[in-house]
Amino acid sequence: TRELPELSPAQSETLLRSAPLESPPSDDWIRQATQAAGGIPLLLIEALRRGLASDFAPEPEGPEALPERLAESCRRRWRDLSAGAQRWLTLLLARGDFAELGELRELWPREAGEFEAALFALESQGWLRHDAEGPQRRTLAQPSLRATLLRCPEPGALREAHRAWLDRLLKNAPALPQPDARAVEIAAQAFGAGDAALAKTWGLKAAEYFEAREEPEAALAWYRRLLPLAASPEDRYLLQGSMAPLLYRLGRLDEARLAYERWFEDRPDDETRLQYLKFLFYTAMVDFAAHRSEAARAGFEACLRVGPVGRRAAHHPYHARALNFLAALARRAGKAEAARGLLDRAAPLAGLDPLLAGDVAQRRGELELGQLRFGPALAHFRACREAFARSGQAQAEAVAQHLLALWARDFGRPREARVLMERALRLSRESGAILQWGRTLENRALIATDLGDYGAAWADRERAEKVLEVYGTAEDLRLLRLHRAEFFALTGELRGADELLRRLETEPSDAPAWKAELALRRGELALRQNKVVAAEVRLRQAFAEVGAAAEPKTRLALTWALCRSLATQGKLGKRESALAAALQLLENLEGPLYPLMRRALACWAAEAAEIPQKLPSLLEALREVELPALRLEILQTTALVLARRELRGAAARLWRDYCNEWRRLCAAQPEVLRMDMQKNPPPESLDAELLELLDASQPETATAPPPAAPAKSGPSPAATAVRAAKGEPSGLSERRFRQFSEISRQIAGKHDLGEILERVMDAAIEFTGAERGFLILENPAAPKGPLPGYEVKTARHFNQKTLAGEDLQISMTAVRQAMDQGSTLLTANAQLDERLKTKKSVVQYQLKSILAVPLELEGKVLGAIYLDHRYAPNAFRDEDIVFLGAFAAQAALAVQKARLIAELRQANAKLEEKVESQEQRIAVLSDELAQVRDELRYGYDEIIGQSPRMMELFHVLDRVTDTLIPVWIFGESGTGKELVARSLHQNSSRKKGPYVTINCSAIPETLLESELFGHKRGAFTHADRDKPGLFEAADGGTLFMDEVADMSMNMQVKLLRVLQDGEVRPVGANKPVKIDVRLVTASNQDLQQLVDEEKFRRDLFFRINGITVRLPPLRERKEDIPLLVNHLIQKLAKTFKLEPCKVSEEAYEKLVAYPWPGNIRQLESVLRNAMLFAQGKAITAPLLNLPAPAEPRAAGPSASAAGNPKAQERAEERRLILESLRRHRMNKPAVAEELGITLRCLYLRMDRHKIPKGKTVLAKYLGISA
Repeated sequence: TRELPELSPAQSETLLRSAPLESPPSDDWIRQATQAAGGIPLLLIEALRRGLASDFAPEPEGPEALPERLAESCRRRWRDLSAGAQRWLTLLLARGDFAELGELRELWPREAGEFEAALFALESQGWLRHDAEGPQRRTLAQPSLRATLLRCPEPGALREAHRAWLDRLLKNAPALPQPDARAVEIAAQAFGAGDAALAKTWGLKAAEYFEAREEPEAALAWYRRLLPLAASPEDRYLLQGSMAPLLYRLGRLDEARLAYERWFEDRPDDETRLQYLKFLFYTAMVDFAAHRSEAARAGFEACLRVGPVGRRAAHHPYHARALNFLAALARRAGKAEAARGLLDRAAPLAGLDPLLAGDVAQRRGELELGQLRFGPALAHFRACREAFARSGQAQAEAVAQHLLALWARDFGRPREARVLMERALRLSRESGAILQWGRTLENRALIATDLGDYGAAWADRERAEKVLEVYGTAEDLRLLRLHRAEFFALTGELRGADELLRRLETEPSDAPAWKAELALRRGELALRQNKVVAAEVRLRQAFAEVGAAAEPKTRLALTWALCRSLATQGKLGKRESALAAALQLLENLEGPLYPLMRRALACWAAEAAEIPQKLPSLLEALREVELPALRLEILQTTALVLARRELRGAAARLWRDYCNEWRRLCAAQPEVLRMDMQKNPPPESLDAELLELLDASQPETATAPPPAAPAKSGPSPAATAVRAAKGEPSGLSERRFRQFSEISRQIAGKHDLGEILERVMDAAIEFTGAERGFLILENPAAPKGPLPGYEVKTARHFNQKTLAGEDLQISMTAVRQAMDQGSTLLTANAQLDERLKTKKSVVQYQLKSILAVPLELEGKVLGAIYLDHRYAPNAFRDEDIVFLGAFAAQAALAVQKARLIAELRQANAKLEEKVESQEQRIAVLSDELAQVRDELRYGYDEIIGQSPRMMELFHVLDRVTDTLIPVWIFGESGTGKELVARSLHQNSSRKKGPYVTINCSAIPETLLESELFGHKRGAFTHADRDKPGLFEAADGGTLFMDEVADMSMNMQVKLLRVLQDGEVRPVGANKPVKIDVRLVTASNQDLQQLVDEEKFRRDLFFRINGITVRLPPLRERKEDIPLLVNHLIQKLAKTFKLEPCKVSEEAYEKLVAYPWPGNIRQLESVLRNAMLFAQGKAITAPLLNLPAPAEPRAAGPSASAAGNPKAQERAEERRLILESLRRHRMNKPAVAEELGITLRCLYLRMDRHKIPKGKTVLAKYLGISA
């Protein structure tokens, strides 16, 4: 692997990009491959080989297998290393991706000089490189070699290295394993060391950690890894029971079913047969998700036979849910009454369980909504909302708001639906339910589409797709593609819509509703393509196949589309069965939408004499509807119906309204979508040619009339379309149309204006056979010339002298006339043209044919294309005129797009310049911080700050760090008390000893004594073994006790005795145990004040308060905010796998101006949310979701509070809590997050301020509705 010279990262990227590939790899893939190869050419070539085999899919995490030739070369290099270098590299491989030099030195068993010699040898031979996180980290220079290198050391050596890392990690691990990142590290080392007991204990916590982080694949990998260690049936069923829901959630349904079966094999049951009932229910649920309807129905019915129903309370939830699913199956099969009966049976079983009751109400509402019974559906959805609200779960409340939004959308109130969906989105985000958040985003995209806000719809769908592709079910992904096809059809991407529908039609499904949805979308697409007969055939066939089984909601959509296709053809009569079915479904339906549809159908089916009486009421109702797409459908179809009825005046007016409505909708969209829509604009006039075009799409009546004589004036767009459809010579031939499509595709893919203009000019010359040509564009700053305000951007076969002479003057005359008229100017022979034949140069240069076409967009002339031929009269044919006219329209769009992109790049460059200035400012601050900190005795790398208050803090820490004096840290929540405590330990002489932490407010008093002092076996119930306390665990090190002010007086007495005697007595023990512990305490309450109020023992206060370290709140050290922001962004990017973001100047100003009641913890929360929505781009001020600062109270503080700063602080704290409770509608987790404290701490403070916690009483207390 070392024969060829190494490449730099830039050279590596250049090598990968220069590979002659049909579909080049993405930038992300190239960056990943470059980093993994570490500059070795052969590894880069191997990465390309794997990329070609996988179509450049992202490389999976984990070791990569190298070809044998490369692997043998790697093994040979390993054998050439010294024993010390092999030992060094083995320690690094056992650690994982990287290792700190300090950690490696601690584990080094030999002389320190050997360590440095091995490090030097490995670095000089290119084995190692500095990690991006800091100069003290080392990682493999070529991560691709990791899999091969792991097989190089002796098995015993690698096991010993894992054991060394394991022992080191366990020294600082808590007594009770916690589901955190440390558990992942310890479990990995335990597996490597072959310690099965520790691997099982910590591996379970590692899996739980990934589950909590919403990373089901990683959690599943850990459970699979633990399976071989399962020694008992109990271990196996616990693991299989944890794996099955994850597999179900990931859509791996067959694997999920197998996991449930294996779970039941090992799970013991009793006479209640509860475990058997669970097994039947969960396997049936998997079959339901897999659309195996018959198997699911059999499974749920078997559930109901276990019991029987209603006898055992433990069975009730599963029987209720089984009935709920059976109702869904009945609804899927079109059996609405059967579904109602099943739900009526499920309701009593739900009992007082709010979630079960809400599920039943939800299913009832969805059933009634599908039946178009809006009143009952709304009542059920409101009952669902009330039930879910009682559950107190934000995710359930989000579901209820989601359902109400869908009801409002179907009822025809899209703006109300949008507001409700916003609430659902906020609640799902607060609850952390990522899948629900993605589904809500997708439905908000549908509502935005209804309202004609296609840009917002596209943005929401892009974000939803990223979530649903990871966490969604197969049903979620099918619906996502169906909605995308509908969106493509609406925005002019007809080919994309057709491709998506073709893919969906190949997927098997036994649901009539799904088949009807596909047929409906296919029919609507055919209507947009003017294939009205194909649409009619498709919709009639779908209605015949699924009409009886489909719900009224689906049948109405089908019959409405079918009636539109018939009305467009002039075939919708009063006896049409589809019309009768649609009117029957619409009967008695109220709201803004359905009366309009009744009026439209009545108008379309009416005789010519009846239409004038029906049309005014239709148009009046049409103005009240908020759905642009529906308005366009009705205006278009009604205009065509009137034209068919020979009511041409009214038809022309309606068609004009239709075109204006389409233009308004098009103009409101972002540039990219607007360009797509403008590919298929409606004809400007409703004339016989348009009706001929519709008739020409009917294969049973289409004929080929003789060619028509070419018109002397330019053809209208409708006439051009008709002639092209009929194959007349004045339209584009198939060959020319293909050329037009290809060149349009090419210029649409370019963003540089110069490249676009050059390609346009070449294409115009090539396809028309012109001898010469040039292209001009508007430019107010252009030097004065023959056409003021315009300049020649590119030319062919014109030299500089010609461009400056009279020849150009004549050409510009033709160009000016074309632009003034807004149409093509054609001169077949300039020698005979009355406008030009008197010009001297026409005779001198013998000009013959001239063709000038304006570049026009939305009524504005951007420039023109000029072509001529000096020797051939009649050089340009009708086909050339049609081609160049259409091509000029595409070129104008491309030019406008290129200009907009250039403007966007300029704006982006300005933003980057601002961000760069902020980064330079942060770099200066960092340098200043480093210089100031050099004067300190110790390093405080984890504590960020250089303000005067922080420098005072560092100097205090310098004086107390290496003493045994107890330290009390006093500061508000979120100021970093634990970081200070950890720095005191790590910089002290006890740094090699354990560092143990405990939060006194998080542990009940009954358990706190056992947790601190330990207990003996049999000391109390469930004390089945001896357990050392945290004081013993911290022996020789430091014990940090946070929130010490929350200890009861009884615990204070016991703690005082330990500090006085230097020994602890475990609960149930006869003999004390000597300890050597340095105690560091912290609280956000003033202990001196609590001593004065006799809430904290004075003698204990003097024992723990050897010296006080006061931490300033963030609002008092705002000059540190830029440094903190930079540090937190890097930390959050690594922790949550987000892209690092820059911060705009306006965002910094907003951050510095905010008072930060939750201090650094609140700042971290705000930045995390902003990074999530910035998606790697700069964080701007609107992305900072900062709660509004509390408004000043009308009256000042009371006299007692004004005279007592502590009382005033407590009054301010109480006010902040009350205002946050009002703002978040009593959602306590949201209040705790905003204030930067834990939920338990919030409850304690509510008790302290005598604020009630019950929802009803609290609502009255706050003066809001419950």
